[in-house]
Amino acid sequence: MSTRGVVVLGMHRSGTSAVARVVNLLGVPLLASDLLPADDANPRGYWESEALRHFDEELLEAVGGSWSLPPAAPDWSRANGLRERARESFGEALEGEWVWKDPRASVTLPWWREAFGLDPAIVLVHRDPREVASSLARRDGFPARRSFALWERYVRAGLAAAAGLPAFVVGYSELLEDPEGCAGRLGEWLDGCGLSVTGARPGAVAAFVDAGLHRSQAVDEPLSAEQETLRQRLSQLRGTHESLEPVELGPETPGVAELLVAEELAGLRSRAGTLEAERDDLLGSRSYRWTAPARRAAGALLRLKTRSRAPG
Repeated sequence: MSTRGVVVLGMHRSGTSAVARVVNLLGVPLLASDLLPADDANPRGYWESEALRHFDEELLEAVGGSWSLPPAAPDWSRANGLRERARESFGEALEGEWVWKDPRASVTLPWWREAFGLDPAIVLVHRDPREVASSLARRDGFPARRSFALWERYVRAGLAAAAGLPAFVVGYSELLEDPEGCAGRLGEWLDGCGLSVTGARPGAVAAFVDAGLHRSQAVDEPLSAEQETLRQRLSQLRGTHESLEPVELGPETPGVAELLVAEELAGLRSRAGTLEAERDDLLGSRSYRWTAPARRAAGALLRLKTRSRAPG
């Protein structure tokens, strides 16, 4: 298996989409023939594969988690049954040069590395967790403490996943402040990693990355001592690493696990209530055309209730 792939890691709402597109503009093909469409949350696009995103969510569900409940220490043996389908679906695509971005890969990359023998180059993107929280509040309605807890889980997982691999660590603010300079440094590093970097067309990076991407102001909420230490540690890692040294971190913030589970349960129960109402409305209709949607709503409700009893 080729080791010339690039994986962009980072917490959701941290600029991973923008960085993946910059890597692509520099000449590395996207690992996606089925791009997730842009929307109000990401008007410039996500630059990620919809199929790979869904598969990563399956991986997380197999170990009792989800994107909003990433497990701290997943038992990947529980996802071994997905390997054959992964090889059939993605094996050929993973043989060439590519850049793959999915924030979930911060957690799932160890599974992919073992399943496919991958040794990719890593671009680790970080952003002030208070800005991440502002963005998640606007998109998902998450309270700041939940967003901080998610940020902590994802960053810790990403650092562990990147350990021992060539890495380029970059802050989202660095890209916004100097897009051309950041892209130049990134391109030199990619070239040093053996990728066929062609370089972006003049002005292409600046045209894509502008101040309009920086739409979230930081929330006025304090980080825990552990989260503040992690934020500072990320800043110290800025730049290139031939082989990223393992980062020694103490225990995560007390109560993070309980908070994430409680918030996940609340979200699942809220969605289950919505689906119950939808199912009942559809089943009460006399129109035959609503029968299949009602069955789908009932099935989704059953899956949600199953997850809410054992959120992982």
